[in-house]
Amino acid sequence: GLATASDIRVAMATIILAHAGSSIVWVFSTTLLHLQTEDQYRGRVFAADFALLVLSMAIVSWTSGTAIDRQISVRTIALATGLVALVPAALWARMAMPLWRPAGALSAADHPNS
Repeated sequence: GLATASDIRVAMATIILAHAGSSIVWVFSTTLLHLQTEDQYRGRVFAADFALLVLSMAIVSWTSGTAIDRQISVRTIALATGLVALVPAALWARMAMPLWRPAGALSAADHPNS
């Protein structure tokens, strides 16, 4: 990852890969949110979504800047930021993954003869 990059080229490749991945997630989540939101609420939902994005970026920027001012190394901050980002990913995986089943797989509750 970025915290263990040996030189600037590895750091740039890591950042490019991370941003490409987050861009894909952003597009997919926005599309799914668009499909799940009624027309009359869509603008408000997207405004709240974007506001939360900007708020989270501001918090990370402020926290990182404060940490740098306190002489914490940039590598340590990058590692901590990455580890903190794993928390919502793990929560999402724990809650969402059980909802996905292979196509055609029916649970006992879904089976028409039960």
